[in-house]
Amino acid sequence: MSSITLVSEFTDIIKIKTNLKYSNDFTFVPIRNNDNKDIIVQTTKILIPYGIDKMNETIDVSFNNIDNDPKMKKLYDILNKIYSKILKKYKKYNVNHFLKDKNMRLKLLNCKIFNQKRQEIKTIPSYTYGELIINLSGLWIVKDKIWFNWKALQIKIDEPINLQPYSFINKNIPKPPPLPPPPKKSTNKIIIRKNVKKQLDDNGPIISLDEVKKILNNLNKIKI
Repeated sequence: MSSITLVSEFTDIIKIKTNLKYSNDFTFVPIRNNDNKDIIVQTTKILIPYGIDKMNETIDVSFNNIDNDPKMKKLYDILNKIYSKILKKYKKYNVNHFLKDKNMRLKLLNCKIFNQKRQEIKTIPSYTYGELIINLSGLWIVKDKIWFNWKALQIKIDEPINLQPYSFINKNIPKPPPLPPPPKKSTNKIIIRKNVKKQLDDNGPIISLDEVKKILNNLNKIKI
């Protein structure tokens, strides 16, 4: 069963398997890792400068960030060591290097592409960084030339963020509090008046000062 190898666990130890001849001109040489399994590696984040070549079903990746990423440097060095081993073994052949000016070309047959949200997508914008799961299945020998059969099995890219036409956050202005209810008419005066009237009624009839004077005058006129 195949398993994915991280760059930190990747080595240049490879095994050349029995040749598979398809014709007098075409021969395939399977290559496996030290555990006799498929060579499948998950790369670190790597630049995809040109997007997808749909006509040829290929994709180019660039190792330009090698000075900033130790994992990328390790991957780059191991790939060069694998090439050197094949070059040494097949001295009579013209072995094409798959790394040219820090660029590498991969086939895309049945490759699935995802964004950072794990959603499957169909295209890759130019100059995008992404991680790839790549596979070296073997070598193609065509007459006196050899090509490495590198494929991209899956790609995950950091897709640019696309906002909706209007994406500003509108701060909700709180509604003003409701106006207080109109003040009720005070009934204090009425209550006071009622209380005063009640007190006067309880203390007897109310007599004005003029009425008192009249009563006194009348008393003075009476002869006893």
